[in-house]
Amino acid sequence: MGCGASKAPGVEAAAPLTGPVSKDGVSPAAKAAPAPAPAPEPAKPAKPAVSGPTLLRLASRGESVGSAVNDGAPVEHVREDGFSALHLACARGDLENVKALLAAKAPIDATNNSGWTPLHWAAKNGHAEVVDVLMAAGAEIGAVTDDGRTAVQLTLDGDVMKLLGPHVPTRPPRKSPSLERLADQEAAPVEPSADTPAPAQEVATLTGDASAAATVELCTAAVNGNTDAVTSVLARGASPSEARASDGFTPLILAACGGHVSVVDALINAGSAVDATNSFGWTALHWASRNGHAEVVQLLINGGSKALNTPDGRTPMQLTYDSDVIRILADVVPPGGFK
Repeated sequence: MGCGASKAPGVEAAAPLTGPVSKDGVSPAAKAAPAPAPAPEPAKPAKPAVSGPTLLRLASRGESVGSAVNDGAPVEHVREDGFSALHLACARGDLENVKALLAAKAPIDATNNSGWTPLHWAAKNGHAEVVDVLMAAGAEIGAVTDDGRTAVQLTLDGDVMKLLGPHVPTRPPRKSPSLERLADQEAAPVEPSADTPAPAQEVATLTGDASAAATVELCTAAVNGNTDAVTSVLARGASPSEARASDGFTPLILAACGGHVSVVDALINAGSAVDATNSFGWTALHWASRNGHAEVVQLLINGGSKALNTPDGRTPMQLTYDSDVIRILADVVPPGGFK
């Protein structure tokens, strides 16, 4: 054998490079190879199929929101005035929309710009079925609006009153006022409006009956809850309806305000006008309701009181926080609610 280079067994000699090569040493074939694909960008969160404003429009028109909330529409979205889709559905009484929004975890006690919750709106507009659903879902029954009203004080609907009434905490009845200063009594949950303040009662200014002395005696006995004295004055001919304290308070209003059941009963049986008003348009029923005197409220209703509105539009129901009073009044709501 010669001394030339040998190759390893089974390994063929490499074929010489063929084909053109560029000046940089890279073949055209290599240059033609596709560039590697760029790395994918992070996925962006998917937008809900239905936007918040669209959901609000559906709710405000009473159109079904079920598909929208199933597609992830933001149930917490609100308008500039603070109304959510749940507010709008409750105000309209759209029961199915309310259920769909609650199932989608819509904030049940969210307030609008006036402090009103969905329950406030459902109660005000008399939507008893919606109120029932909201209560079952845990709505705050005692929530107070910015102007200090609860749901039961906003409604004029008897069915709503019956739903809410048992859940209103009973407060101790207000104490009897003095004749000299009725306004000195313990503050009640709802005060008369600024233009109808609780008036001072001065014995010296009691007027109205033919006998000033009998008027003074009757009004004094009524405000103090003295049934025997009231009966005695009435037996001597004093008129329970004509006798008036200052600011137009009748003996019946004075007795009702103090929760004097037996005196109220005696005055009603003597023919006292149950719906007579004082100078501010408040009846005995308004005062008894305001001060939480349930037995007196029942007597007045049995005696024919019509649950009139005050001059500023409030019903006896809207003046009370007492659950017993609410239950009694709910049973006498006229068809279609208070007007």
